[in-house]
Amino acid sequence: MLFRSGLSYDCIEPLTKYRVRYIDPGLCEIDLEYTGLREPHVASATAKFGHFDQPCAVKGTVRVRGREITVDTLGMRDRTWSIRPEDKRGTGTAYTYGHSGADEQFLLLTSLDGNVGKFVSYVFTGYLVRDGVLSPLVDSHREVLERTNNYPSRIRISATDAMGRTMSAEGRTVNRIASQSTPAQFAWMSMTEWETDRGAMIGEDQRSEEHTSELQSRFGISYAV
Repeated sequence: MLFRSGLSYDCIEPLTKYRVRYIDPGLCEIDLEYTGLREPHVASATAKFGHFDQPCAVKGTVRVRGREITVDTLGMRDRTWSIRPEDKRGTGTAYTYGHSGADEQFLLLTSLDGNVGKFVSYVFTGYLVRDGVLSPLVDSHREVLERTNNYPSRIRISATDAMGRTMSAEGRTVNRIASQSTPAQFAWMSMTEWETDRGAMIGEDQRSEEHTSELQSRFGISYAV
């Protein structure tokens, strides 16, 4: 699938392998292949809404103004489908994950209140993979310990799964983008290096805020009802 923007997205093997390319001649060229480490974890799936996550090995190249960077890392392929009204009012959430391979992973969704996030049962709650065995979460906690220019720079998380297994981790964000997905939703999306009780992992922390009073007071934003 090729878009006029220069982005192309090809399914090599359904639910397993994908190729993503982007070309902005003379400035930036990206050629990456995503290979699933496990089958997609389907949190829910109906005609109206659903969500799945699939940790992937990501390999390829990124070329910026003639400088080529080799990519060999881990990432996440996820999809949510639902109606998202542009004027939706809601509470903030955080989507946080880390992995070191197919057998050691975590993913949690938390509901935010300032710098603290708590367990929430919505479309999905998250999961823990230990020694290759996946189990859904029954409790989780996320706390922003430090901020730099308002974005989260150091984060602490903990979780418990349905098998009674626990995990704890502290993460340092190493880069980020500011994403305005809709007029109602702003998010910091940060690549994160995690130190966990099972060793080092790489992942991401996405803090999403929807019409929160915190956003309105901080930026002086007002919305029509």
